[in-house]
Amino acid sequence: MATARGKAAPWAFGLVNCILYQAMYREGGGAVLDDATVRRYATAMRAEPLSDRPMAEQVAALRAVLATGTPLASTFDPYEGQEPFGEAEFRGFLARLADELDSRGPWPPAAERSLHGDHGDHGDHGDHGDHGDHGGHGGHGGHGGLRGRLRRLLTRR
Repeated sequence: MATARGKAAPWAFGLVNCILYQAMYREGGGAVLDDATVRRYATAMRAEPLSDRPMAEQVAALRAVLATGTPLASTFDPYEGQEPFGEAEFRGFLARLADELDSRGPWPPAAERSLHGDHGDHGDHGDHGDHGDHGGHGGHGGHGGLRGRLRRLLTRR
């Protein structure tokens, strides 16, 4: 994930983009990035992972992306009249989300499945193409997509 130069794999940015997209467009307006939202996203990501990679690897990917200087909160344009998330606000949310996910580990093998319902290992865990409806950013494939169950968990109040 992270290198000595503070880089993250492209799929890791795709994971962050999935989280940002859901947070920005939830119910037509931005979600409040508070601790309740952190807990809700952690529950949803555990129930229906955003990636076919093990949850521990997804948490490490979040941290690797946070270690880069790449702007994260400005990937998508907000709706007209919607306030965009500030960079520090979104990075803080991601850091708290990674901490919350860490606090819920270790993860049982059933949680280490892909979005496609298979429970097997994908071998090298290489990118498997962009299967998502996340409105992602080009070049950040291989991270799965938001599916019905996850969407319901994330948008439930």
